[in-house]
Amino acid sequence: MILPPWLVAGVAREPLRETLARAKWVLGSYWLLLVSSYAALFVTAATWWHGDLGATAAILVVSAIGVAAGNGLALARVRPWVVQVAVYGTLALACATTMVGVPASLVVGVIALVWSIGAGHLTLHRRGSLLALWIPMSCWTAAIVTILEKNNRLHAWQAGHKEGVWQPATLALLFTVIVEFFLFLAGQEHYHAQVWQSGATASPMSLSAHRAVGATRITKRGVTAVLLLSLLASGLVARLAPYLWRTQSTDARRTEPESGRPREVPDPDLDALVRSIKRSLREAARQARDVLPFVPLFLLNRPVRRLFLLRHLRRPLREVTPSERAANLWRYVLIALGDAKLAPGTGESLDHTVERVVSVRSAQGHAMPEGLDEACEVYQRIRFGLGIPTGSIEALQVSAERAFVTVRAPLSRYARAASWWRRLDG
Repeated sequence: MILPPWLVAGVAREPLRETLARAKWVLGSYWLLLVSSYAALFVTAATWWHGDLGATAAILVVSAIGVAAGNGLALARVRPWVVQVAVYGTLALACATTMVGVPASLVVGVIALVWSIGAGHLTLHRRGSLLALWIPMSCWTAAIVTILEKNNRLHAWQAGHKEGVWQPATLALLFTVIVEFFLFLAGQEHYHAQVWQSGATASPMSLSAHRAVGATRITKRGVTAVLLLSLLASGLVARLAPYLWRTQSTDARRTEPESGRPREVPDPDLDALVRSIKRSLREAARQARDVLPFVPLFLLNRPVRRLFLLRHLRRPLREVTPSERAANLWRYVLIALGDAKLAPGTGESLDHTVERVVSVRSAQGHAMPEGLDEACEVYQRIRFGLGIPTGSIEALQVSAERAFVTVRAPLSRYARAASWWRRLDG
């Protein structure tokens, strides 16, 4: 079993600054979710609630202080069971003090503070994420439900018009909270991956050393995936949520006899949910016929872009400088190395790349790629400003084209076909 650095026997705990730097993404995403929920709740209270805004603001400030204190305890690596026992013990004591005449405002403040400390402490733990999200999700839910109620959307939903419960403002809030929720989950995975990867060595690595060897990072593709998943989740929630409880028309409720007996809790309206899903599938099938002619263009996007890119790298359509021409030809070789799963790693020198390619191909029973060594030598001379002799660009082009062919020669037909759909940077 691999233990994190601070649990390895005989190894000193990493500095608090190091832990904070490692956890800055998960803490930043959680505080983004928390502060936005506070803002949504306060704006909603200022617009529609008729209570004391000062008391609401005070509770939110106390809650923020508690979350910050809980984050500090987590960074100091205080055991979860110690914090949770203290939290629930204080909550029980605060509730008991209401029977001896303690002011209710003081009890509410203590409960908000202590509960926030427990939530903030669980932010950095893999288990207990739902408890950590309880505070921001409660604020977001209160804000969204208040907006729906004040705009008479709940009355329409209770009368049976379930698809009319949403409006643009609440849909935007729903999408925002789901995006922030996914960012928090991604931040947690990023934090725990760094902790365990840095500890999976003979001696635990610092954050700077861990990053130097290729630690996980935030990428544009990752952010795009989060946005797409959030959009999909928002659509599903907006579509399915109104059908989770059975409703009836207003007239039916008016004619129901007043028997004095408690009304039975209605079951979820699964029949209406099934009908709604079937209706959505029919609409999707109808709209898909209009989109179908554009599907081949989407599927051929990468092959077409690769074709034009390779053509430009070999023989650019516009005039370029000799150094840019050399860089394009070397990138042409790198694309072939990427197709063969031999792309250079981060910080790897050109000479080491060539040596590694030769050794790997030798172990596989293949000869050294023709032209690779010559192309590397010419490109390095131009790259490091050692001059561009006459005919060197032409020689580099011949070597690069020969290296491209010989590097890809051992590839199977499937690998050759798959390379046309491989993502190329730039």
